Amino acid sequence: MLILLVSFSQQALTEAENLKEKWNNIYSEDAVEIVYGGKELTGMDYGVDVKGSIARYFSCDLAGQERVIVFISSCGIAVRMISPYLIHKAVDPAVLVMDEHHMHCISLLSGHLGGANKLCGQVADLMDAQPVITTASDISGAFSPDMYAKENGLGLSDFDMSKKISAAAVAGETVGIIWDKELGGYEKYPDAEYGVYVTDRECTGNLPFTDTLVLRPRSLIVGVGCKKDIEPGKVLSAVNNCFQKSALSMWSVRAIVSIDLKKDENAIITLADELDAEFVTFTAEELISIEGRYGRGYFSESDFVREVTGVGCVSEESIMAYGARELIVKKTAFDGVTVAVGRV
Repeated sequence: MLILLVSFSQQALTEAENLKEKWNNIYSEDAVEIVYGGKELTGMDYGVDVKGSIARYFSCDLAGQERVIVFISSCGIAVRMISPYLIHKAVDPAVLVMDEHHMHCISLLSGHLGGANKLCGQVADLMDAQPVITTASDISGAFSPDMYAKENGLGLSDFDMSKKISAAAVAGETVGIIWDKELGGYEKYPDAEYGVYVTDRECTGNLPFTDTLVLRPRSLIVGVGCKKDIEPGKVLSAVNNCFQKSALSMWSVRAIVSIDLKKDENAIITLADELDAEFVTFTAEELISIEGRYGRGYFSESDFVREVTGVGCVSEESIMAYGARELIVKKTAFDGVTVAVGRV
């Protein structure tokens, strides 16, 4: 969590210091920074580049991190200062506004996906303020697909359908929920007209609801083996081919895994960056222990691979070493790249 407290007056700065002190008990001290845009104060030890700091928090370089900006000011100042940097609700940081006497704390931007509504309540509790939340689903207590996705760690890409489902819920319509059987098989109101469908597979046939929002769990682990210094495009193409043939969604990739001999392999690092997935490697000893746990014959072993790496099947064994509960695609070769897929 990265937290930016923005102030423009002595009173607002005092409130920022109080909030920082309270938040330091919850988050690390380095997570909270204060910037001051008012008249210079003697002995002040805070940043003064307010616009630059705000731009940095909206930057794509920080898009993968939880970020919150708290303005201790009027709403008008906050709106004018963030308006040049707004991108999309999927990537914008949470933005809160608190008045200089901590009477009210307002969730201004990214209430659901950015977590502003939850943080608004937290700030209100810490500062003895009144939280102000205006999102319709929160006020009415209706189902919110944005919040359901965030709370369950699910990827959301169809924002138009999300808006449609949310509007239906606010209007009193029943919203159904279905998880694929491979993901637990949970069902609630499966006969509803509107609903969310949780799957890590490509949706090529009929969807379960008349209006269906597809949400993606980060449930797939991709094991990769490749030649040294291979072109990044070949590795990405191999994984794409594997997923297309297996009807799996790239949106659901949680991690790319391999042996530690490949920890600096640019093509695999690039693949992980492209899929916004972590890249995890294992030593030969760790993979050999996995072989022992599952027994010979479980993995698609290669004498050549064992001679080079010390293990029989890098891609499959790395998946199980990560903690996958099953292999769903056995090792497949694509132009110098081996790919396997598991599910956690």
